[in-house]
Amino acid sequence: MRSPRAGRLRASVLVCAFASVVALVAHPSAHADRPSAPVLTGTPLVAGAAAAQLGATAAPTAQVVVRSAAVSTTQAVVTVDTAGWKLATDVVRLLAADGTPIADAHLTRSGKAVIPVTVKPSGTRPVVVTFPGTTTRRPVVASTAPALLATSQWRVVNKVTPAGPSYKPRELVVGSRVQIDRRAAAPLAAMIKAAAADKAGFYASNGYRAYGWQQGLYTSYARRDGALAADSYSARPGYSEHQTGLAFDAKAIDNRCSLQACFGRTPSGRWLAAHAPAYGFLVRYTPVNSVITGYSPEPWHLRYVGTWMTAYLKESGETSLEEALGLPAAPDYIGPNAFAANP
Repeated sequence: MRSPRAGRLRASVLVCAFASVVALVAHPSAHADRPSAPVLTGTPLVAGAAAAQLGATAAPTAQVVVRSAAVSTTQAVVTVDTAGWKLATDVVRLLAADGTPIADAHLTRSGKAVIPVTVKPSGTRPVVVTFPGTTTRRPVVASTAPALLATSQWRVVNKVTPAGPSYKPRELVVGSRVQIDRRAAAPLAAMIKAAAADKAGFYASNGYRAYGWQQGLYTSYARRDGALAADSYSARPGYSEHQTGLAFDAKAIDNRCSLQACFGRTPSGRWLAAHAPAYGFLVRYTPVNSVITGYSPEPWHLRYVGTWMTAYLKESGETSLEEALGLPAAPDYIGPNAFAANP
């Protein structure tokens, strides 16, 4: 026969276990740095042992973060983050407002998904995120509104999606010797400090570059090497990532292999390839994605996209922003080169 004290101890343990489950669902500290956004509660979540002991008829609810971001004048993406919770399915389905399926995506191991959505220029498109086999549904509006595109840190500027002559980032700051988007300034400073501590020091150069500045550079390269050669290593004016304020060029402290392919073999280049994603930066032009970006590898050119996207790129295996965001490859420009004739 059990003693009253043993019964009270068992009840106490169960209550504490239940409280721990509730606290974990409400405050999953392991994911405290996930993107800030409204959340949706939904089921199912794999039930914990404490819940089973308490005879729970349903698993604790999972927090699902859904966002939308503009990435070009005609495309947005819907992102899903289950904050690491294990759902009964790893499939995410995007529906049009009338219920017509748009696309399916698979969650990465940490519960991330990116689903491209075609949207008219300066337009909006209501969509619904669902998880087949569950009751979780989340409506969201995908938009390519100019104000959203202008501030999107995932905006893609390449040989087919230009920024245009008049674009200028709204919040440029001077940090680490360069003009750069405010959101990238602190991560860049932290990255420089960490590289120096690991004896792989580098400094930032060529941050924000205005349309006119890029025009002067490209014209000089086209004059020297010919437009065809210039197109393989320099962006035409209006088509440069530097114009977004989210990119910079890294140089070793001793300037060894400055803006050359051999920079990738220097301590600084190797360190950046390995550690830049932890600070939200990616080496944008690599040997693997040259056929997509249309540029020769540039191990010194880094682009800020935030740690959410760098983690997604690593987990999904995508090798470029174009692939990750569902944009077409951009190996070459469309239309004549207005800067090639008698530059």
